[in-house]
Amino acid sequence: MEKLVICGDSFNYGIGCMDCNTQPYGVLLAKHFNLDLIRLARGSASNYAIYLQGEYAATLNPKIVILGTTSTDRFEWVAENKKLTSKPSLNNLNYHDYPPHHMPLNKHDEPMDYFLKNDSNYDPMILTEQIPAIFEYRKLKRENGMYNYYRRLHTEPLDKLEKIENYYVTAFDSEIKADYDRGVILMAYRKLKNKNIKVLILSADANYSDYVDDASDFYLIDWASLILDYPDKVDSGHISEEGHSLIASNLKNFLNI
Repeated sequence: MEKLVICGDSFNYGIGCMDCNTQPYGVLLAKHFNLDLIRLARGSASNYAIYLQGEYAATLNPKIVILGTTSTDRFEWVAENKKLTSKPSLNNLNYHDYPPHHMPLNKHDEPMDYFLKNDSNYDPMILTEQIPAIFEYRKLKRENGMYNYYRRLHTEPLDKLEKIENYYVTAFDSEIKADYDRGVILMAYRKLKNKNIKVLILSADANYSDYVDDASDFYLIDWASLILDYPDKVDSGHISEEGHSLIASNLKNFLNI
């Protein structure tokens, strides 16, 4: 069966839906177009992590890849006491310590599987995180609070995380970072297009429309507005299954496959 690959962050995985196996937009699109769904998207993914997802997707010979971008306040680094010895790949991206793969979610009694779970080449050492989560984690740890949700940060010294925070507060520029992030997403886009794979960039950043080969390769989506219109019922800060149904309906009409 031909494949639909979803790359992106937690919104693109479907966190916020009551049932992540049946209700996210990717699941609905795969069912509509009779495609085999592969979700490489993962909670807290940075745009660099999404690039790695897209690069890997190009090896799967899919019919279509959706590259869902994320916010610019997300960073990536190599975990404490780990060292990359070759070019980073998706196999180096930590999945097992991130939602929805490290704890039960919504209706599920067990953590959800990730695509690389049984891959012998899975060698996770690249962490990615958004700045507000680092702030919250350090606060919870200082106060001995409940912080198991952030298990992916347990290996990282607090002073190291503080340095990342200090960089964000003192030197970070969102416009410069946005240019870097567009660059890596467009690298993934080009690698896929060079293999004649249909690609759709799904983003709140309208600037992508200036760089895609065709208008049908970009779809503008405003996650912030969708959260207000379709708040989830599981208190995750994402959109509900109704929001995902709307996205799927719109993309069914937009995609020409």
